[in-house]
Amino acid sequence: MSSTTISKVIDENDILIIGKHKTRSIHDVIKTDPNYICWMRNQPWAIENEDLMRKTCNVKANNGMRWGKHKGKDLQWILLNDEGYLKWLKKSEYVQNNCPDLKKQLDKLNI
Repeated sequence: MSSTTISKVIDENDILIIGKHKTRSIHDVIKTDPNYICWMRNQPWAIENEDLMRKTCNVKANNGMRWGKHKGKDLQWILLNDEGYLKWLKKSEYVQNNCPDLKKQLDKLNI
């Protein structure tokens, strides 16, 4: 996408009008998928969008899930919204054998 094809990313009510989170508020996406906001901010077409940049200037990527059904979400969000998934992950042989950092984070949650 070039900067000429996207002149507006959010509307006057701060609702995204493009992308996978189209029709959701920028504030909701910041809370639930900050990695998407960081990705979007780095796109050539978004860099010149002053409104988007101003409203997302403090967003930082989280150290959330890098794969799976909750990709991009942090563990605290998953704990609040899908604790069963974290319990399943904690028991997963794949996580036990291949994901030492995730295993440590899951152990800290005491689930």
